[in-house]
Amino acid sequence: MATSNSSPVSLSYPNMGVFPRSFRAILPATTLLSSVIFYEFRGWGILPTDVCLPGDIYLDLMLPYILYVCNTNGWEAWNPEASLGSQLLARHPSFPDIYLWPRRGGMWWGTKTELGLDPKVEYSMDGEMQNTLFMLATYWPDSSWSRFELGAAENEKRRDAELERRNLNHVVVSKTPTLHGITELRQKQLREKRKKGNQGSVLVTVKAVLTHS
Repeated sequence: MATSNSSPVSLSYPNMGVFPRSFRAILPATTLLSSVIFYEFRGWGILPTDVCLPGDIYLDLMLPYILYVCNTNGWEAWNPEASLGSQLLARHPSFPDIYLWPRRGGMWWGTKTELGLDPKVEYSMDGEMQNTLFMLATYWPDSSWSRFELGAAENEKRRDAELERRNLNHVVVSKTPTLHGITELRQKQLREKRKKGNQGSVLVTVKAVLTHS
């Protein structure tokens, strides 16, 4: 887990997106409720191993998305080879009651109650989840997006390598989700927000989707 606000930089992939985030949890072997920092990385292909602290996450931007979580032994895919099947919730390697789920413009760690999840349900990386991740992936703070664009040549190289890797492993590479599907998902989120008064809904507009899709 990270202990400072300085964002890590990969020597082999310095231009990938880096989003510092935090969640609150009781530190191991203590009764202290503290803010725990983690990083969401975004880029093309498998993440370099020189940045990986337990609890960090990485979103491979090739569709369908593969989401990686940094555990004590390194990076592990939550949905290996873009599987759409049922997955157990990704659990934080240092906090057994903290789980990973998309909300508020990115991926976040939290308790099932905080994330609004049913503890009895197995969740899956189905089409709706892929669409949700697509909407989340269009949200970039200006500074991080500018840095990512500066690495256009490296991104293109890594994207081609990941495409070749997936083809060799017979992994289907899909097209961008349709605007119709994104619009339906956004409308559903707005209905749920009005119904529940939930201020933690994803705040991404269709305009933003079109800007960076």
